[in-house]
Amino acid sequence: MFSSGADDRMQRRAVLPGRRAAESGFTLIELMVVLLIIAILLAIAIPTFLGTTSAAYDRAAQSNLNTGLNAAQGFYGISQTFPTTVAQLHSAEPSVQFVLAGTDQVTGKSTAPNQISFFPVDVAVAGDQAGIVMTALSQTGYCWAIATIEGTPTPPSGVPNPSGWAMETLKGGTYYGVFKVAGTGQYCQAVTVAETPTFWVSSYPPEEPQS
Repeated sequence: MFSSGADDRMQRRAVLPGRRAAESGFTLIELMVVLLIIAILLAIAIPTFLGTTSAAYDRAAQSNLNTGLNAAQGFYGISQTFPTTVAQLHSAEPSVQFVLAGTDQVTGKSTAPNQISFFPVDVAVAGDQAGIVMTALSQTGYCWAIATIEGTPTPPSGVPNPSGWAMETLKGGTYYGVFKVAGTGQYCQAVTVAETPTFWVSSYPPEEPQS
């Protein structure tokens, strides 16, 4: 009987240190190491996620512009002039919202990727409407633009271009551009970019430019 009780006490004493070790949990240093690892992983993952999201927003704006331009070119193929009204473009491509840009550079503005501001431009002679400019505002705050000119501009002698748009000084073809929209109430408008020939390049920039 005595021997059995002694054995029980010895067994309980042997178990107790292990139980205490199990109940002690993590040390402060271990917790700090875990938190440091989590912070490093977040520092790597968050910029990657944000960059992927921004790229998706910009690609959406570009895709809508490509769709809008295809519709405008289809209209030109039939009428030999680019659309001058929202109704003409909407009938060709109803999935995108179009707004006609005003020469005041305020009306007809794009405030979303699915909203395209467009403006027909003259190329060889006033009124030929052989070019078109389109812009769309990405959720990143960048204004993406696309433009096309049919043929080669041939302004009259002594006149820079038929109606004053610097866009008309470019050769025939399709051009692309992007810029950062500053301030609150962000929007982009086709007439604004139509006035800047150095703005245009031969393809969409591979990434957003520095503001």
